Amino acid sequence: MVTFTEHAGKTTVSIHSTAFNAPAAQQRSFDDNHESMRQGWGGTWDQLETHLGKPKRPCDDEFREGRVRERPHRS
Repeated sequence: MVTFTEHAGKTTVSIHSTAFNAPAAQQRSFDDNHESMRQGWGGTWDQLETHLGKPKRPCDDEFREGRVRERPHRS
């Protein structure tokens, strides 16, 4: 699920994913591929950032390293 929330004039994009009604083996596979999903979403944000021509922000490295769960999106 992707949600957009606004706070103090900034929009935050939150991405939540789950293996819905998955048997144990599928849940393990989903869990084992979490880092790959994080890298995929990170690459997507990088491409959008390049397309928009916006400068990199300091918190971007924290997102890629998994230290934050939500990444603010520049409006």
